[in-house]
Amino acid sequence: MRILVRLALARWSPPEVVELIEGHLAAPELVHVRRQEGRRGARPRSAAERAGLLARQWERAVDYAATLRREAAAEPVGGEEQQWPARVAAVVELVDGVQAAIKAETAEGRWARQSGPSDRKALEYVCELALDAVAGELELDCRRLALATGISKSTADRALKRLCWDGWLEDAGRAELAHGA
Repeated sequence: MRILVRLALARWSPPEVVELIEGHLAAPELVHVRRQEGRRGARPRSAAERAGLLARQWERAVDYAATLRREAAAEPVGGEEQQWPARVAAVVELVDGVQAAIKAETAEGRWARQSGPSDRKALEYVCELALDAVAGELELDCRRLALATGISKSTADRALKRLCWDGWLEDAGRAELAHGA
């Protein structure tokens, strides 16, 4: 959980982290916190198991964050350190809104049409990237989306276009040559 390292660098406390994670436990990215995979299949984790897992992961994240040089830890510029909790909260709120809309659309059958499953995979991957990057604007190409979701490159391209046409995503323009060539 890369987000834990960023939260450690932003000096979040363990109770704040637990509150954040427990508050968003239904997020697809937190499946390993909710369930434990084993030889006999997956089983839900109890609250005590989740607390132990989060405590261990938090300790590892803090230890790792302590080894980073200040420059490598993206030293805040111009008060960014004070803005970090607000930035994290804004991205989490945005992703929560999208996840709620995905569930609402499920009831109406948006994801049941022929292109629905690939569109949903693409949108959920974009949500995962937004949480990882702690940013509302991302640089994403159809090749990387295809590799991450197991769909073809052309299907990923069409899914991104449909999601933009339907208003789920907004195209911010072509990537810079160094990244998008």
